[in-house]
Amino acid sequence: MSSTKFFSLEETDRDAVIVSPLETVRSFADEQVREEWDELFAMIDNSHARHLILDLGRLSFFGSTMLEWIVVLAKRVKDGGGALVICNATGPTHEVLHIAKFDTLYPITTSRQDALAALPDDSSDA
Repeated sequence: MSSTKFFSLEETDRDAVIVSPLETVRSFADEQVREEWDELFAMIDNSHARHLILDLGRLSFFGSTMLEWIVVLAKRVKDGGGALVICNATGPTHEVLHIAKFDTLYPITTSRQDALAALPDDSSDA
C-alpha cells in the first residue's frame, strides 16, 4: 500500500487500485494536496490497473471539490478502458453523492468486497 498525507492507494488482484482520501483532505486548493494529487495519478498510472475503487470510508463529509475530483478520476479511468466504483460512503457522504446523482453514474457499494464484485468481468473482453 502506498500512503501519503492526503490519500492512500492499494493494489488488488482484480486489475484495480483502491484510492482512499483521508480525513486530512480539506481543500484541493491547498498546494500540498495539489502536489499529492499529481503523485496519486503517477501511482495509479504505475500500477497498470484498469479499474479504480474509491473508498470514502475515512471521510465524514465533503463538498463540490470532491465531487469534481471524482468526475476527473472517473473520466481518466474510463479513458483507459476501466470502471470506477465507489464504496463505504455513509451518512453525509452518501447523501452528497445521492443529491449530486452520482448514484446514477457510478456503482456505489457498502464495502470494498462489494466494490470488487461490482467491477466488470475482464475475462469477457478477450
